[in-house]
Amino acid sequence: MQPNYTKQLAEIADALHRAPQQPDYSRQLDGILAALNRHSPPQWVYLVLGALLTLLVQFLVRYIEGHRKRWKMRKIIYSEIARMFASAQVVQGTRPDGVSLAQHWKWQADEISKALTFDAEGYWKKEVDTFIDLRERYYIEAVYRRFHRILDDQGSFNVNLGLALRVTSEYFTDGSLYRRWVKRCLRPQGISMLNKMSEIDRDTKHRQADSGA
Repeated sequence: MQPNYTKQLAEIADALHRAPQQPDYSRQLDGILAALNRHSPPQWVYLVLGALLTLLVQFLVRYIEGHRKRWKMRKIIYSEIARMFASAQVVQGTRPDGVSLAQHWKWQADEISKALTFDAEGYWKKEVDTFIDLRERYYIEAVYRRFHRILDDQGSFNVNLGLALRVTSEYFTDGSLYRRWVKRCLRPQGISMLNKMSEIDRDTKHRQADSGA
């Protein structure tokens, strides 16, 4: 004989009937969608926003690329200036033992000619568009002119060597050339010598000012 579940099924059906029903929000959602469709911006607004976003992206790309090129150029230029400065210091402050004055001058000229290759100058002349964006380009050119005169005017070798060191030191210390790049490219010994030269220049200027007064 099959069991009879009629009573139990009736109770379950009655309980489901009495259970609270989930609210129906379909009409409200349809109303919200209709309102959004009625108040959506016109097509030209999307076109303008898209054009502005495109311009912004292009500007950021150009800015980042320009910054990268300037960073690379400064790294090349400042590294070479620091190397020329350090080499000139060594040549000026060194005299081999047992050589005459004429031999010493010849040794100095030979050593400085090896050190002054001006590779960075050739690089920036090829990348003129980037070089003219450097704030300190006039001071860079002035430093290179001074170092060129060491080789171009051998008759005043020591004078031109001293002037090249003095001008470079002055630009390093007064901020005409970026200090952070100077510190990055110069070795500690070079920075120490740079500070000493800066102190000597300040003392000389003070004495000249006092004598003029």
